[in-house]
Amino acid sequence: MSNEFSIHYARGLWGLANQDPAVDCAQVAEDGFDWVEAYWDGSAGRLPGIVEQNGLKWIAQIHTRKAWANQGAERLTRMVESAVEGHAQLINLHTGSDLQSPEENLAPIDLAAELSEKHGIPIVHETHRGRATWNLPTTEQLIQLRPDLHFCADLSHWTCVHESLLQEQDERLDATLSRSLLVHARVGYTQGPQVPHWNTEAFAPELERFLGLWDRAVAFAKAQQRPLVLCPEFGPFPYQAIDPKTGAALADNREVNRSMGELLRTRYA
Repeated sequence: MSNEFSIHYARGLWGLANQDPAVDCAQVAEDGFDWVEAYWDGSAGRLPGIVEQNGLKWIAQIHTRKAWANQGAERLTRMVESAVEGHAQLINLHTGSDLQSPEENLAPIDLAAELSEKHGIPIVHETHRGRATWNLPTTEQLIQLRPDLHFCADLSHWTCVHESLLQEQDERLDATLSRSLLVHARVGYTQGPQVPHWNTEAFAPELERFLGLWDRAVAFAKAQQRPLVLCPEFGPFPYQAIDPKTGAALADNREVNRSMGELLRTRYA
């Protein structure tokens, strides 16, 4: 990633229907995205080559072990090194556990910082339920302990956890947004991490709120003269609501993410 302000648009492979990285990466490029985010456990050997063949850049999503003592450090080191070998441009970690204290979660955070410096690759920690960054106050504590942290801001998890759109919390949210290199552009609401479709009147207040928060992330990146990746990340069931009788999704996942990408590109052109 460069040292100048720029916005890039990513799409995750999560939720694409084909389950074939060659087909899915082609769809990501066809839908107008220039980056792709994909789960990485060090074994998907075809993926890096397929990403490059489609003219995409790659974000490796890595999940640390919640039971860190069970070879957590060795596993994280191995996966980061293999992602670097596969030419990942950014690593997004699901870090630690919500059942541990901020101090206990520092082990994977500190190792990630060492690996980031050693290999020259940015590593971010996703704000996510079940993880070290599962809520706003706990993440604030982590920032106090490690001010150099970088994040993937997925605020849909926090609106769900806190059962609010985090009104009047902008100053507190800025501590995370100002450190975010990646934004998961999914609209959440007070009772879940994902609305069925962002472009519906019923969830217009939620869309307005999230767009305003993403505006702040863009403004911070511009002021700091650094890149920012925006990644629509509307997922399949159980994130996506379904018809209880037929089991069919209430919205087409590919269309929801593609249209959100178009909205963001227009907004930040």
